[in-house]
Amino acid sequence: MLERHFLRLVRRAGLSRPITQRRIRGDAHHVARVDFLYDREHMVIEVSGRLGHSAPADRARDAQRRNELQDLGYAVYEYTWGDVTRRPDYVITTLAARLAERQSRQPGCQSGGASSKASKRNGGATVQPTRV
Repeated sequence: MLERHFLRLVRRAGLSRPITQRRIRGDAHHVARVDFLYDREHMVIEVSGRLGHSAPADRARDAQRRNELQDLGYAVYEYTWGDVTRRPDYVITTLAARLAERQSRQPGCQSGGASSKASKRNGGATVQPTRV
């Protein structure tokens, strides 16, 4: 599974572990269930496999979802199957740089990671845990 492979890369690089399969809601509606969330950094990571999301309707839904997440203040980044499996150094280098950049914007923020709260308000968005 691509998500597990991504998490292994994160662990081996010594980066903080993101929250997995997290639901994000806007003011009154479900916006997305994201692959990975660095909550404090307000950063979403998606990994896309070799199949799926190739039909025009899928791409349109993905674009709307990404736009809504960005409207809520999330930075959204996507790594492909090829990135995760064939270019792990690229994934780790860019992920580490993006985390560092987002952390530098947040006074007192040391690292990302899972919150123990069931849900949390984040700039107009409600982040809810999803059981995997």
